[in-house]
Amino acid sequence: MITKKVLKNLEYDKILEKASNFAVLNKTKNLIKVLEPTDLLSYAQKFLEKTAQAYKLLFEYNVSNVIYY
Repeated sequence: MITKKVLKNLEYDKILEKASNFAVLNKTKNLIKVLEPTDLLSYAQKFLEKTAQAYKLLFEYNVSNVIYY
């Protein structure tokens, strides 16, 4: 697992803050701000799959009018 010191050196909190600015809902902003990296491959793959599904819904099937950045 990545230590808190490494995350601080990488300014991980600033990355999460910038990422949270893309969220619309406050609840989502708060969830983004507390994300932590993982060293478990299966866990990471599970969330990458969810990201791929969300991308398809939003941009390939035009389920929402979200603007692609």
